[in-house]
Amino acid sequence: MKKSIDLCINVVSVFFSISNFSQFHPLVMDNQIGALTMDLIDLEIKRTEHRAAEEGISPAMVAQKALDASTGTVQLSDREKKLLALIQKQDRLLYLCFYMLLNLAEDVGVEKKMKKKNVVVYLVKMLDRSNVELLILGTTFLKKLSIYKENKEKMAECRIVEKLAKFVPVRNDVLLMSVLRLLHNLSFDVQLRDDMVRCGLIPKCVELMGVPRFQPVVLGLLYHISMEDKYKSMFTYTDCIPRVYEMLTRVQDLRNTPELIALAVNLTTNPRNAEAMCEGDRFDKLIRRGFQTCDELAFKTEGLTLWFGRTGEFVFVRIQTEGLALWAARTGEFDLVGCYWREARMHGRMGGSMGGRDGRAFAKWQRETRAHVRVWEAGRQRGRCCALLAAVQRPRTDSPSIKRRFGPYIEQMVTLLKAPDITAELFVEVLGALANLYIPEFDFLGLARKHNLLEFLARYSQPGAVDDDILLEVVMFVGVLCNEGTAPLLVQSGLVNVLFVLMGEKKEDDEFVLQIAFAFNKFLMYDETREALLNHTQVVFYLIDLLQDKNKEVQRVADQCLDIVMDTDEEWAVRIRNLKFEAFNQEWLEVVATPPEQLMGRAQQGGGAQYDNGEVEYGADDGYTIGEQRVVNDFEDYDESAVNNMHYGGGEEYGGQPGYDQGYADEYGQGAYDEDELRRGYGGM
Repeated sequence: MKKSIDLCINVVSVFFSISNFSQFHPLVMDNQIGALTMDLIDLEIKRTEHRAAEEGISPAMVAQKALDASTGTVQLSDREKKLLALIQKQDRLLYLCFYMLLNLAEDVGVEKKMKKKNVVVYLVKMLDRSNVELLILGTTFLKKLSIYKENKEKMAECRIVEKLAKFVPVRNDVLLMSVLRLLHNLSFDVQLRDDMVRCGLIPKCVELMGVPRFQPVVLGLLYHISMEDKYKSMFTYTDCIPRVYEMLTRVQDLRNTPELIALAVNLTTNPRNAEAMCEGDRFDKLIRRGFQTCDELAFKTEGLTLWFGRTGEFVFVRIQTEGLALWAARTGEFDLVGCYWREARMHGRMGGSMGGRDGRAFAKWQRETRAHVRVWEAGRQRGRCCALLAAVQRPRTDSPSIKRRFGPYIEQMVTLLKAPDITAELFVEVLGALANLYIPEFDFLGLARKHNLLEFLARYSQPGAVDDDILLEVVMFVGVLCNEGTAPLLVQSGLVNVLFVLMGEKKEDDEFVLQIAFAFNKFLMYDETREALLNHTQVVFYLIDLLQDKNKEVQRVADQCLDIVMDTDEEWAVRIRNLKFEAFNQEWLEVVATPPEQLMGRAQQGGGAQYDNGEVEYGADDGYTIGEQRVVNDFEDYDESAVNNMHYGGGEEYGGQPGYDQGYADEYGQGAYDEDELRRGYGGM
């Protein structure tokens, strides 16, 4: 049968027809039809490769010549005509073989056997052929196999993305849809996403966004690619942002297009994309549509545009304040420098809870902010602050920042927030957007008084009153509202004490602790709220405890808060330094505070053994040591006579045990410590 391709086609056609019925699958497998079919596929592929090696012509080249011949541009030779006929028959045979295997692959066990016989490799090789039906079948089969990680890894080894990229786009809609679905499955893998970008699939897929039939799968594919931060900026140079904006304004219910809203959310976390989304009157139209439809997904997209500024510098929401120098450089409003100097100093110590590349970008931005603040302070002392600020690099554009474009709509957002019929989902998104809107020149005091906003937030900030996601946004919004004008109202509303209690309730939740610590940072900047925190709560002791937290960001923010207290209150500064010393040297202090008789008792019980891997050693002859340094109490706690009379020998005090007094006297002379040795030992600590 292997010698006649026509006979193979006829025989395989019979078994293919039988395989269309699941009832006959056991019969087909019992007779080893699947294994024989795999052998036949392997033989035909080897024949093709051998022919290509000998004659230097592949099936794709023959198909291209046949296409050119159909247009009359070239003429096929007799040999090429025979080869074309053979390739067409071979395509037909391979189509039947793979279709039968696809039918049999309904059983996962059978599919695993096919995988062991390299069915993935054979299917990927089919992508080099030109028969449309065979290509559709091959991509469909590969999509089914791509569900499993082992098959996906094998496809990556065969460089499947490069083979699929040439079919995007293609004139045959069925083939194009099959290819896009396969790419969508493969896009869950990071390596394969990289291959897709390298093959230029982003602009190709963006072009297909305008075709309604392909929109869902294309949006899903682009969404997966946009998950990588390094590729988000590549969307800026395509028509993706205008198309996404158009679709957002055209779709009546965004819940019916989850791929669209997911892609929009990912894209707007990039500064350039956020700007492109808000160019011209797009921002106003988008936010007005959000108010008209009261769609929480629309507010989610709009809220994410608040994260980034025009200069490409990260403007983190959780910082709550902008650095004075950068803010002045962005806005050009140098006359308001003095009003925000204190907030700039605080901002020089604060940062967002970001990691990875975002964290490194913030660290660089933070260093630049501190440098600008130092320059401003030097200039202020010399009366040249405006000239020095003018030297700070200005942004590349004079357009207002995205955040300030929300200014005219803040009051309307607060009104929507307090609407009695607002849904919980919309409440969270509107509150989250407001929590991101720290605009230094905005009149938050007037807003709070007009809408009784602080009392409204106080009701929602009680532990257990609302879900945690709402409560977290409330904490962040309180931090935004805190300024010199609203500080007295915050104290009157009880929010200062409520947040302190909330920190104790949520002490196991790092996100809550971090956001409350940021709010405390704002509170400590103003006299009224700082006095309420320091005099009516135990916030300093909480912050000292947070210095030992496992989360590095929590430690850092707690340390910043304590620095503010130390800068503004000398009495607290002394206490905080002592508390910090005790917190960081707790183990050493416990050892020092332990009565000598207890230490000697432990030494006797342990036979002079060493504990804690040698960190603390108890010995019968020389007291106790930490490492190699003998530990004694602070020599300043003893007067000279007490030091000279210190003796560890009395048999009555230590139960008359032999060896203590004699061993001590042998080593130190008359059984007393030398004061110079005491001072040397303490200094060694």
